[in-house]
Amino acid sequence: MALIFMRRSSRTLNNVANFGIFTKKVDYKECYKVLGIDESSDQEQIRKAYLNLVKRYHPDSGTEEACAEKFQQVDKAFKILINKKSKERWDVEEGVIVNPDEHPDIKHTAPQHRQYLSYDGIGSGTPFQRQKQYSKLRAMHAAVNVMEHKIQKAAADEKSLLDKNRIHESWEKVPLNHKVKTKSSSDSPTIKISS
Repeated sequence: MALIFMRRSSRTLNNVANFGIFTKKVDYKECYKVLGIDESSDQEQIRKAYLNLVKRYHPDSGTEEACAEKFQQVDKAFKILINKKSKERWDVEEGVIVNPDEHPDIKHTAPQHRQYLSYDGIGSGTPFQRQKQYSKLRAMHAAVNVMEHKIQKAAADEKSLLDKNRIHESWEKVPLNHKVKTKSSSDSPTIKISS
């Protein structure tokens, strides 16, 4: 498996090298052994042991025991254990009980894109912004549907008007001797056909 790093900061690359991010399992027992402390030690005891060993093995300390390789081992062990303790503390504060050997089952985790399945996948931004965009889109669709309905209704009315015009044209063909008489303005017109 090839790992490709594109423009990573030196800190990130250093973390990968020092903490063994890509290794499956870290041997914490070996780290405790390098620092010379018990496995039940807390973060403060780890820090004190580290400071004592740094004073002894740091290349610039001027002591006879100064050794760069031993210092790097102590430094790496300290960073691994502090990282472990801070992660444990974080998990306790968050109420998460995690077994480092277990990996979450992907079949039982909700997809991260599920939020985009609402609102028919319309819009971008926060869910509130997407809801506003979806509401506007629905209003536009409703306006288009109303306009199409009015056009269809008008077309149907025109067809009926055409039919009425044919009837009116047929009435114009009626001979002129047919007269329409009204008795008063409030009465409906009556047709009297004289023969």
